[in-house]
Amino acid sequence: MVRNSNDKSLHTGLSWDDLRFVLVLTDSRVLATAAEQLQVSQTTVFRRIKDIEERLGTRLFDRGRYGYVPTSSATSLIEIARQFNDDVNRIALSIAGLDERPSGKVRLSTTDTIMAAILKEILTPLHQALPLIHLEIQSSNQVMNLSKREADVCIRPCDTPPDHLVGKRLCKMESSIYAPASWADVSYDNINTFPWIGPDDSLSHLQSTQWLAKKGLLEKTIISSNNRQNIAFAASAGLGLAILPCYIGDRDENLRRVCTPIVELKTELWILYHPDLRQSKRITDFVNTLFQLLLPYQPLIEGLLPKY
Repeated sequence: MVRNSNDKSLHTGLSWDDLRFVLVLTDSRVLATAAEQLQVSQTTVFRRIKDIEERLGTRLFDRGRYGYVPTSSATSLIEIARQFNDDVNRIALSIAGLDERPSGKVRLSTTDTIMAAILKEILTPLHQALPLIHLEIQSSNQVMNLSKREADVCIRPCDTPPDHLVGKRLCKMESSIYAPASWADVSYDNINTFPWIGPDDSLSHLQSTQWLAKKGLLEKTIISSNNRQNIAFAASAGLGLAILPCYIGDRDENLRRVCTPIVELKTELWILYHPDLRQSKRITDFVNTLFQLLLPYQPLIEGLLPKY
């Protein structure tokens, strides 16, 4: 068949679909098998190959006793088709891998002391494990409302998580009374005779604030703050006694424990998030990675490294 030079079908540009037909027939050698793999009819495969041959002006296959055998003219085209097919597969796998890797923004809320004493130490391995996560950290002693999406994940001390949240319990969390290391004469029996560093009214919801109020020790405060890290700084500077989480006090060489952890202040540390996010790979992978990185800090958080 001779085509008019003005016929648009004379254009020899090949698409990936054209190459796919050539490659499948090359590998299968049988028209029926190629048609099955391509999910078209045998007639479609036959006509498509003939059309490609006419556009290229050369025969691509000889039909013999072993089926459709590529001609020498088809060798270069088949090599290009295989290379292109490999490239397409690599691109598809790359895209699928990116889809499987958690990415996007995660808003994490935690307390000032957890951020300063623990979380800062795992930020690098956290980023290395989840390089496509953009972490937004909110450090506050106020409880974020996860239902209103003020944060995606929070690390919080609590005895029982709210019913509307899910998460992982990390460990128990202990707190104690700490004095400047040079104040050797301080004991639990005489703590009401020394100055205190305490929380201000904005932290009235904390168990430690309520314990101090019950013991009448808030009246002994000479410095108060809305930031528990500031309270630790002031105590470490030698200005007074303070109630601190053991993971803060036990690491400060300028402080010593006055007593064993206070039973009334024992709570648990949780990683929490909203149940609507359970299907989010970004959130679940982040929570699981965060949990594994925090596990080595369990003895410190539980007050198992005494300093008194």
